[in-house]
Amino acid sequence: MKLGLVLLLSSISGSASADSWICISEAATGFTFVGNVYVSEPFKAGRTYLMRPSKASEIEFTGIKGMTYTFETIGSNEGPYAYFTGDVKIDGYVVPSVGGSVNVEFNPSTLKFTLASTQSYIFQMEANKFRPFFEIGSCSEM
Repeated sequence: MKLGLVLLLSSISGSASADSWICISEAATGFTFVGNVYVSEPFKAGRTYLMRPSKASEIEFTGIKGMTYTFETIGSNEGPYAYFTGDVKIDGYVVPSVGGSVNVEFNPSTLKFTLASTQSYIFQMEANKFRPFFEIGSCSEM
């Protein structure tokens, strides 16, 4: 598993640096639509994310002023993804994302993160295709 992760990380573009983190979800839960109601269900943990400095093209595309970091799924072009502004390396502070398809909070002191995907419920998207979920996990600096 570690060798596979090392190979995967080596294939990531040069955007990863000392100011980047690899993050892995450790637990996940969510909701699925059954009949006419949402019911809770376990979701698969173990998704891998990269938190890295944002590219100029991403800043231009989103229009988020002061955007500094991007949180993206590794191995998927579909996301989820989130964006941060300002310094995400302030010890003792939890840094919330400011945009994207999910809400992410990151603590640079503990290297823990939370990820919440709620837009599918709030905007009443296709119930069984886009399901609300929540993940918790840890990050390691690259």
